[in-house]
Amino acid sequence: MANPVWKNEGFEVTAKSTGSAPLKVRNVVNKALICLFILVISTAYMWTGYYAGKGIILPTIIAMGGGLAGFYVSFRVPEISVVTVPLFMILEGLTVGGVSALVEFFYPGVVLNAVTLTYIAALLLLLMYRFDFLTAGNRFFRIFTLAAGSIIIFYVLKFIMGIFSINILRFISPIGMAICLAIVVVGSINLVSDMEFIREREDMGTRKRAEWTAVLGIMVTVGWVYLEVARLLYMVKRFISGQIREKKKAFSPEKAEPRKTEDRKIDDKIEPDKK
Repeated sequence: MANPVWKNEGFEVTAKSTGSAPLKVRNVVNKALICLFILVISTAYMWTGYYAGKGIILPTIIAMGGGLAGFYVSFRVPEISVVTVPLFMILEGLTVGGVSALVEFFYPGVVLNAVTLTYIAALLLLLMYRFDFLTAGNRFFRIFTLAAGSIIIFYVLKFIMGIFSINILRFISPIGMAICLAIVVVGSINLVSDMEFIREREDMGTRKRAEWTAVLGIMVTVGWVYLEVARLLYMVKRFISGQIREKKKAFSPEKAEPRKTEDRKIDDKIEPDKK
């Protein structure tokens, strides 16, 4: 996915030309961690309302409209992005939570896995860059580490929650997990590309004001990864459900081959002898 945020002209303005402080990757990561925390909390808030039986359709529509407006303002007016980007994270989280809860109602066991996988990948990426774990090594190593780590953490989290009888993360078939791994790899490629772009802007000496715009770009990628994972999980679940229905039809009594007339006549002759 070509992230439109990275085309912002603010990334081409250097700190020397404006006499301001330069952009730092560490500062971007710290701010992105805060925004990811806001995103998770607001998503969880909508899920709490869903499980409590509260109406979430209207709040979701309002959050979606507000989120689009917040994104536009953050992108066009970076001077106030320190305020608009966190607000956009709240609205994005409410939108993701509301939409995913509605989809979960019709297709259980799809979107919660997608949300969890997406947030794990984003958190793992930011922590790795925060502690300089992914600064060394080639690009393939970074992508593989992020994708594999996300899947492992997902299963570890599912196992720990299962110990406490918290079974909100549904089982994913081996085929589904293979496809999820492929999508997480694609998402990891985009997330790593985002961080490489930000590092290039740091080396170029981009001004500090662009840090919040960079955070916005990372969060847009997170939203895209979530949509892709959710879409693929839905397709896998639909395919597996179709296969199960076909097997049930194959073994249903209605599909059993009727007995031949000769066989019934022989049975009629044998039955009286038994009596």
